[in-house]
Amino acid sequence: MTDSRSPANSLFTRNPRNPLLTAADWPHTVNAVFNPGAVRLKDGTTLLLCRVEDRRGISSLWAARSSNGVDKWVIDAEPTLAPEPDKNPEEVWGVEDPRIVWLEEIGKYAITYTAYSQTGPAVSMALTEDFRAFERLRLVLAPEDKDAAPPTSGWRNRRTCTIGASTGCYWRHGAVRGGMRTRSVLPRR
Repeated sequence: MTDSRSPANSLFTRNPRNPLLTAADWPHTVNAVFNPGAVRLKDGTTLLLCRVEDRRGISSLWAARSSNGVDKWVIDAEPTLAPEPDKNPEEVWGVEDPRIVWLEEIGKYAITYTAYSQTGPAVSMALTEDFRAFERLRLVLAPEDKDAAPPTSGWRNRRTCTIGASTGCYWRHGAVRGGMRTRSVLPRR
């Protein structure tokens, strides 16, 4: 019998160089590097938008670029997308866990990410053409609802479950920009 976890039976095989990036690769001391969003840019470069936690425990997003997606990473000298709590109070405790897609219709990358504040985690969105300048759309899903990924084409319906004051499972219609939601599963009473 063959072990189902063996590389021969796996859809994916770990790169022997894992982890590809660590805190030691950063241009200054950081606590941790993890959970990147990944995208292949038009020029073939692989971009990882990494969550980097600083020594205070506040996370920001940093771009690391590689021509082959495995080594020779070039990391931005400063955070690529840093929290801006003065402009975006939902980011007072940091920005985390990016997901990236290319939106052909508008010629930009959409990035959803978790914004953290006293009210809890929420989903924010930003648009960019080059990962240098960003148009922040701010909150797209309220606190207690951080289950999101940007759509690949148009705005699609999706299911989301929330836990907390508004507990339940919903179908969200046009999730971006606070679309309509219809409760599909009620919380236990």
